Amino acid sequence: MSASLPTEQGVALIKRLASDDGFRDRFQADPVSAMAEVGIDPGVCKSLKRSCCEARDELAPKEDYAALLEEIGGTGFAAAMEFQSPKIG
Repeated sequence: MSASLPTEQGVALIKRLASDDGFRDRFQADPVSAMAEVGIDPGVCKSLKRSCCEARDELAPKEDYAALLEEIGGTGFAAAMEFQSPKIG
């Protein structure tokens, strides 16, 4: 079973994905380096699902990440911290 990010680090990551286009571009191209920008140790990727630390073609819209911030502690936020696709609504 894979681990999840601690809430504090997850909030920092989601905030940036919800608001910062440059960070979103960097995260899309190199998630490990982008996560390091918000204080997530690159070694954490060894405990997360492999796919969460790989470059990706597309991210969810900023609005989806903003919605996750509104429900910190809820199931959608917990799923995002395990790098599952968020299901809002």
